[in-house]
Formats: sequence, C-alpha cells, structure tokens
Amino acid sequence: MDHLLVEPESTRRSIYLEDSVAGGKGFSAVITAFDDLSRDLKALPELPLTVSSVQPCSPSLRYSTIFTPSPRRLKGFENFPDSVKYLEPHEILLTLESSGRWPEDLEGIQKIKAAFLSKIGEGLEATRSVLKAELVFDTEARTIDDNVSLEILTATGYAFRARIYYERTLLLLEEREEQMGAPPTSPGVTSSIDLYHQRFVLGPKHHAAISTLQNHFTSYSHSVRLVKRWISSHMLSNHFSDEIIELVVASVFLDSDSPYEAPQSGATGFARVMEKLASWKWRDEPLYVPLFTFTNAVTSGRRPTLPTSDKIRATAEFQSTRLTNPGIEEFAWVIATEEDVEGKMWSKRTGKVAAARARGLAKATLETLERGVVQGGLVVEVSSRYRSLFSTLADSRP
Repeated sequence: MDHLLVEPESTRRSIYLEDSVAGGKGFSAVITAFDDLSRDLKALPELPLTVSSVQPCSPSLRYSTIFTPSPRRLKGFENFPDSVKYLEPHEILLTLESSGRWPEDLEGIQKIKAAFLSKIGEGLEATRSVLKAELVFDTEARTIDDNVSLEILTATGYAFRARIYYERTLLLLEEREEQMGAPPTSPGVTSSIDLYHQRFVLGPKHHAAISTLQNHFTSYSHSVRLVKRWISSHMLSNHFSDEIIELVVASVFLDSDSPYEAPQSGATGFARVMEKLASWKWRDEPLYVPLFTFTNAVTSGRRPTLPTSDKIRATAEFQSTRLTNPGIEEFAWVIATEEDVEGKMWSKRTGKVAAARARGLAKATLETLERGVVQGGLVVEVSSRYRSLFSTLADSRP
C-alpha cells in the first residue's frame, strides 16, 4: 500500500525541490527544519522576553500526515497556479520567559501577543534562514480567544505557524465565565475554554503521547497515514479531526483485550482499524484508549489499560451526552483517554451521518480485503501472514 502515501511523480517534481524528490528523506527533513527554526527563535536578540521553549503541535511533526512534508520549490513561486501555491503550515507553540507585566484582561493579552510576534518576525527576517514572517489575525475569532499567529516561510521551503502560550489565560477565562456565565454555544462552535484546552493543553499532550507511541511501534505511522488516506478518499476529512483518527488507530495498538499482538505493519494496522470501525457500536458505547499511561505500561512489560475510575466516569459521561443530545448531531465518536475522560475534545464536528458512513465503508472495505486476499479475487501479491490475518478476521466477524 506504499504507493497510496506518495504523490504522483509529476506533481512532486513540479512543486518540490529536486534533491527532496530524489533523496526520499521522509519526515526527517521537516523535523530538521523545525529544529533549526527552534534554535533561531531561542537565539533572537533584543526581545523584551526571550523564547524559552518551542513545542511542536502538528501531525507533520509526529509522523502522521498522509504525505511526507517535502520542501517546496520557491523559485518562480509567484508564477505558480493558485492550485499549487498553498503551503501547509506546521503548528508550533512558543513559551516566553516568565513576567509579571502581562495585562489582566483577555483582550489585552491578545494585543501583547501580537506585539511580541511582530517583534519575533522582524528578528527572524533579519536572519538568512527565514524568507518571510507575517503577522496573521483571525478576524472570525472572539476577542477573548487566541486570535493572532505568526506565519513563517523558511529558506528551506517549509511553512510554520507560531502561536504564543500564556498559562494565566485559562484562569482568566474561568473567572470571566464565573462572573458572566457560560455563553450559549451552537452546534459546531467550540467554547473559549474548550478551544484553549484543545490548542494549548491537550493538543501538546496529545502530540507528545502520539510521538512516543509511534517511536515504540514503528508501524503506527504507516497505519495512521493509510487510515487518513482512506478517510480522505471517501470525502470525510471535514468530519474527523486528525487527533480523533490518531486515537482510533492508537486503540488497536493499545487494546489490552485483543488476542493479537500490536500490528507489525501498516497493512495489518489498517485492517485492524477497519475491523474496529465496522464492529464499534458508537451509538451505545465509548471507545477507551489508555494513551497517556502507555509509557509506564511499556516499561513494566504490561499492556496499558484505562484506570477503572476513569472508565466508570467516562461511561457515565457518555450516557449523559447521549441523553442531552439524542440526535447525535455531534460527538458521535466518543473516545475517552486519561486526559479527556469525557472523550469529546476532538469529536464535536463528528455527527451520526458521518459516523454511520464511516462504519458502512469500513464493512465494505473489509469485504473487499477478504475477497481479494483470502479468496484471491484481486490480482495482488500478499504474504502468508496477511492471508492468515484476513482469514482470522473473516472467521471472527459476527
């Protein structure tokens, strides 16, 4: 299935640098670009507050994008057609050294962030490693939310989007909600506190945990990229966030009840995920993924499990969610982890129609795999290990 994770050769040669097309460096090139930018950010002189840490928070920096991010060809970029001008920015979070001079109002914090990012952009453009650093405002964001970022184009052909993390923002958001009451939220709209948790709290933790998982299971990256390609090929990407797909794939690697060992190849991981999606009764039960206790479990030689107290709470929260939202217009997939016991942080835009469609497609995909591999209906070469896997899946299905 490797050919599904590579753009057509003609496309690669037209938009990427030639040495990246021929070299096949995989994800190492974008990781190197991130490391170089991190050093430049921390070394910037004449900043009111220095950059103390730079944290990756992007699928491309945890080996889980469908295609490997290659450096873009920038020569003659202005003459490219609009369809190929878009550069996917890799999200990073900046933490500044501590200071007691930040304002105490949420709107003022955003203005200070803009001033800092503008100064950082000027410093980066003064170096030869960055071609352009542009301040960008989200005009549709609420004034109290994080609404300003710095988009950076490096000389190596990569784009990054930097945001500033300020820890007291959460306390101020909670104080405002306590004083004024939680504002009503419509379907598909994330509250200010949940948005902060997604972007600055759970997002970085999720990134770190997935990075640890893929470093331990070398087939995880290949598996999650195949599943994302499958989701995208069926026009469902807008309904499933990167994080929720990564959690579903992680579930087959961390399933303590599975009779199998963790998948040893991307194709096996993909088949296990299809089996999971085809059999998961998402209307009636959440999915439990012990993602954040994984590291401790590995060192002790045990398979990780979600703590019993978290599992009981997750079940109760799931039942409450279904009672308050019987139409399941959002939160169709509820995936509980230790850091998100309610299991709703990443699935707000996933409704019952998309979830049902994914389940139906997974069943059809399994039937195609079984017919093609077990019965020999497709002209493919498959090792005996894969034949055995699909035979087992076929026998175990109800």
